[in-house]
Amino acid sequence: MHRRTDLWVWLALLSSCSRRVSRFPHKEREDSSRCLHGRYRPPAGSVSSAISNLTVRLLNQYTGRGPTKARTYLHDDLVTVVLQDTMTKGEVVLVDAGQQDLVLRTRRTSQDDHGAELTAGIEQILQRRVIAFMSSNHIAPDMAVETFVLVPRGDGQPNGSHAPIVAPGA
Repeated sequence: MHRRTDLWVWLALLSSCSRRVSRFPHKEREDSSRCLHGRYRPPAGSVSSAISNLTVRLLNQYTGRGPTKARTYLHDDLVTVVLQDTMTKGEVVLVDAGQQDLVLRTRRTSQDDHGAELTAGIEQILQRRVIAFMSSNHIAPDMAVETFVLVPRGDGQPNGSHAPIVAPGA
C-alpha cells in the first residue's frame, strides 16, 4: 500500500510541483526547492538519472530507438553522458556494408537537430546555462558521448543563480 502512495506522491511532484511531499497528510509542507518557475527540479541524488533519462528519451524520439545504457557524469562545470548500444537496425546494416562514414555523418546531422532540445532540457534540470554542447559517436564498440559545458560558477553570484536562463526572444 505504501509503494502505491509513494508513486502517487512522486507523480504529483512531477506534474505540478505539489506542496504535498509526504504520504502523510498531517506532514504536508511546502518544498519550494523542488520547483523553479513552476517546473519540477529533481532531488540532488537523481539529477544524473534525470539527465540520462532525458537523453535516452530524446534519442528514442529522434531515431526510433534509444540506447540501452546511459550514464551521466557531473563534475563542476562539465556534464558528460556516455551512451552504449545506440545504433538502429538500419545503421547496423550500413556498418556491415562498410558505410561507417555515412552512419557517422548522419548522426552528426541528427545531433545538430536535437542538440538544442537536449541543451534546453539540461538547462532546465540543472538551472544553469549551457555554453557549449559537443557530441561524438563511435562504431565499434557502439558508443556515443554527449558533453555539455556549463557557465562557470563564481563571478560573485550565489550558488544556483549562475547566468539566468532566458527564453529565446525574451
